[in-house]
Amino acid sequence: MPLLSIGGPAVQDGALLVRALSEVTSSHIPNSGDRTLDALLAELSADLGDGIEPVGEVVVLERRAAEPGLHSGRLLVEAHPADPADGPVFALLQLRNRSMRWVTADRQGHFVLPDRIQHILAAEAPTEEWEPFGILRWFQATNNARVGTTLNAMSYLERTVRFQRLRTYTPANWTRSLRGFSNLGPSSPEWRDLAKGRVLLFIHGTLRQSHSGFGGVRSPSTLLDHELQSRFTELAARYDNRVIALDHLTVTEDPLDNVRLFLASIPPDITLDLDIIAQSRGAIVARMLSEEWGREQAGPAAQRLRVHRVVMAGAPNRGTPLVEPKRAQAFLDLHTHLAMSQPGTEGTASLKLLSGLARGVARSASLSALMPGGASLNNKVGLVSRLNEEFSSTCTDATYFVIQANYDSPDDAASSLSIEVMQEPNDLIVPVKGAFDIGAVGNGHTFPVTGGRRLLFTPQHRVNHQNYFRQLETWQMLRRWLR
Repeated sequence: MPLLSIGGPAVQDGALLVRALSEVTSSHIPNSGDRTLDALLAELSADLGDGIEPVGEVVVLERRAAEPGLHSGRLLVEAHPADPADGPVFALLQLRNRSMRWVTADRQGHFVLPDRIQHILAAEAPTEEWEPFGILRWFQATNNARVGTTLNAMSYLERTVRFQRLRTYTPANWTRSLRGFSNLGPSSPEWRDLAKGRVLLFIHGTLRQSHSGFGGVRSPSTLLDHELQSRFTELAARYDNRVIALDHLTVTEDPLDNVRLFLASIPPDITLDLDIIAQSRGAIVARMLSEEWGREQAGPAAQRLRVHRVVMAGAPNRGTPLVEPKRAQAFLDLHTHLAMSQPGTEGTASLKLLSGLARGVARSASLSALMPGGASLNNKVGLVSRLNEEFSSTCTDATYFVIQANYDSPDDAASSLSIEVMQEPNDLIVPVKGAFDIGAVGNGHTFPVTGGRRLLFTPQHRVNHQNYFRQLETWQMLRRWLR
């Protein structure tokens, strides 16, 4: 007797079926790389106490005779083990192609598949009539204050899994978190050497940290670990190892908050000459440090900075459609897809934050209200829109360089989703065109970024939003552009 039935005009009757996990051969159950879904979800809920409770799991199967392709519709749970009145019910659906989707339940306990879920069947099919489509595991979020869905609760969660600091970033420590003893404050002795010449500053992107954000994701990659280490060492030597990195909150704080954290870490009696390498949302932080409007918002301390060259990879210079209110589901799905390939505890930390946002959406909270750091990238009403409005040919003396990818992979459901949502070439998170051109004309050294100041990865490179710094071409351009 199936546990679920299928309804909705986009799903053929009888095309999908679900069974208990015990009824399906374990070798056919999807997993996430080296981690089973069991292990992943155990990590995800490890420090959330009684605020999240597993309440059900099934394997969704597809009839082999059905046409592979797109499914959407409503999964009707015949025997729902949770009462939605006790707290919102949400689920993770992991498809056979290893992509992840967040799925919420309505008040009747029905799970609604996101519009146009795309799945890719494995080439080798089991001998049974039914092909595994994915695993659906659902959870109930209680009203525990520690895992609530207010901004304060999200801020608490982010601060428990992410650093806020300016840190040293040398060949010996750049891939290590170094909790505590790598921090830089106004009285740190390292500033005596840092002030002797130009400094290279790294600024990471959304849901990342410095030690994992630049080179932490290994696939696809054109550099082995020791080759990446060699490239970083060579670049740091150009600055006599005067290299630092800003670890900052990207979900519950906006780029102006991040800029103020950076400025508060610098001694008040020095002037700092900077080159910057920024990834994703970090590019907006870099522009706030460089451009006149951002520096005015940051206060007088910003006048002690001289920004010379800024390299931006995967830069949402015209925002990203994923942070628009109607795109909450796509934002969660695509960032979950990327978090699954982050190494070790970094991936787990990102998933904890995404689960907090998913619970907020399940409670009908506004995604923008829960993550002002992401809302700042709304090109219609966010901080980035104001930054672009204030841009002029005289607003900065810096020179801008941009690295961007057009990721279009037919065998990746996340790629199909990002193209469907954005309706233009993108790297899964950021549209290609908006990285290079904000619609304003600068002084020939800023926007639009043209000619030798840009690097574009084509679909054949298989580069997406989070593996720019595992590519040989990226480091070759950094060597050309910096110093």
